[in-house]
Amino acid sequence: MSKSLDLKSNFSNLRSKYIKDNDGKSPMKGHKAIEAHQYLGYSKLFNTTNTAPNGKKTKYVFFPGCSLPSYNSVAVGNIMDHLQNKLGREVGSLLKCCGKPPKALGQDELFKERFQTVQEELDKVGAETIIVACQSCYGIFGTYGKQNVISLWELLPEIGLPESQLGIGKGSDVKFNIHDSCPTRNVTKIHDGIRWIMEKLGYEVEELENSREKTRCCGFGGMIVPAVPEVAKKVMNRRAKETTTGHMVTYCAACRESMENGGADALHIVDLIFGDKYKKSKAKKRNMGPVKQWLTRYKSKLELNKRES
Repeated sequence: MSKSLDLKSNFSNLRSKYIKDNDGKSPMKGHKAIEAHQYLGYSKLFNTTNTAPNGKKTKYVFFPGCSLPSYNSVAVGNIMDHLQNKLGREVGSLLKCCGKPPKALGQDELFKERFQTVQEELDKVGAETIIVACQSCYGIFGTYGKQNVISLWELLPEIGLPESQLGIGKGSDVKFNIHDSCPTRNVTKIHDGIRWIMEKLGYEVEELENSREKTRCCGFGGMIVPAVPEVAKKVMNRRAKETTTGHMVTYCAACRESMENGGADALHIVDLIFGDKYKKSKAKKRNMGPVKQWLTRYKSKLELNKRES
């Protein structure tokens, strides 16, 4: 009986009811932080839309999401350069939140309103395919969007990595575990793509028992961090302690932050795709406070803007 119960749908419905009964607001005090995040996430200060350069058709739009631009602005620019080089310079960009936070809180009407603003930007530039770097964005666009959606992590095996990075990890004294993101736990092509990238970079990987479709939440999901931080920390610690090497590579910046919070040396895969050979001596804390994260996101906006023409 218990296996037939769809917990996700039931909890989502409960959240929607709580929100509706509370005049569209979450009854949990900690969720006010999400409202502040959303206010900034949809502000002109941190948003930008760019068409493909030199009058080219904007066939593709790179949509980096929220967490990656807040973590590594240089990598956002490097990704854009690589996509332009490989896809005939027919790539535009859109930096904006996809609307997952209000959707996760159960603010269904607010989600529809905000996602519509994203959809309008995509329609305006004539995009046919959305390239996402975020697994939550992958789910949102796949469910509610008009355009085709493809994960950057499944696209890179098709178009290749930067030539200068092939084999760069060979001889490294680091062996990595891969933390798979739970929103795409059932998307095998993304799991395969990440492992293809690691192989082409030359880094050794040791698989975790709980990986791919059996992966565990990093502790960041469901808007739990601001609402029940002590539970979130327990989930982070549990997952990070599963590392067999001490070094975790993720393909979500929020997951990376969680793994570091749990005690692992954690990197985002873009750190390896666009970085020097990674060695144990380079292990360090990479987490940033909210002010620095928003500054980094603003720098990501500048990176995307300067690559418009």
